[in-house]
Amino acid sequence: MGARRHPASQSDLIAAAVDASTLVVLVSTPGGLDLDRMWETSQAIDRPSSVLLTQVRTNTVALRRAERYLIERGLARFDAMIPFRESLRRSSESGRLPNASGYGLVAHELIEAFAGLEQGRM
Repeated sequence: MGARRHPASQSDLIAAAVDASTLVVLVSTPGGLDLDRMWETSQAIDRPSSVLLTQVRTNTVALRRAERYLIERGLARFDAMIPFRESLRRSSESGRLPNASGYGLVAHELIEAFAGLEQGRM
């Protein structure tokens, strides 16, 4: 009999996704602990990355601190941010993403960035 294969761990799946990626999207809330954990991840990967801030409340001290944190560490970030909304939290239950979630803007930024990369190769 052949060796039994165990299902891949979440860490293995994440590592495989990073290895296959051209750009890694690092997701974090503006909270200090989340930013520190995201920073550690950014240092552990050998790929270009960009930070997506989620659960954002505009015009807050936490957001200003998060933006300064990213600048001080030279981390790229998406212009779009995902706002803090209860409807987004509940969307995992319903399977329906609410309009104006912010993710459409993120997708648009990604499409523009990759289109620019392809044009640069020509």
